[in-house]
Amino acid sequence: MTPSDTDKPSGILDSDDRATDPDAIRVVATAMRRIAEAWLLAPDEAAGLLDVAPDDWNRIAAGTYDAPFEAAQMKRAGLLVALYTAQRAAFPGILGTTWIMRPNTGPNYGGRRPVDRMLDDGSAGMMFVYRHLRSIQQPW
Repeated sequence: MTPSDTDKPSGILDSDDRATDPDAIRVVATAMRRIAEAWLLAPDEAAGLLDVAPDDWNRIAAGTYDAPFEAAQMKRAGLLVALYTAQRAAFPGILGTTWIMRPNTGPNYGGRRPVDRMLDDGSAGMMFVYRHLRSIQQPW
C-alpha cells in the first residue's frame, strides 16, 4: 500500500478532517505564536497566513485558543514551520528571521515581501517561498 493525499496522520485529524486533540491544538497554536513573534507579523498577517479569523488569532496569540484546527489550517501550520526552519538554514544571523518580511527585488517577488506572496497566494505562495529558500540552501 502506498501513501496518498487522502492518508491522514493517525490521531491528528478526526473523521471531519479537524485536529481536535487538545495537545495537538496547543502545540500548533504555540508554534504559530512563536513564528509570528519571530517574524514580527502584524495580527492580520498572522491570521491570514494560518487562515483563521482575527478573533481566533487573538486567542492564539494570548495562549487561550482551544478550538479545532481544520485540515487546511494544519497544512498551513506545517508549511509555516518548514518555512521558518528553511529561512533559518538559508540565512545566518538576523536575516534568518527577518528575510521573510523584507522587500525582495528578485524577479519572482517584484519588490514585495515574501510574506506578501504567501498572503496573496495562500498555500501555493508558501510552497513557492519554501522552494526558493531550499534552492538557496542547495543551489544545484
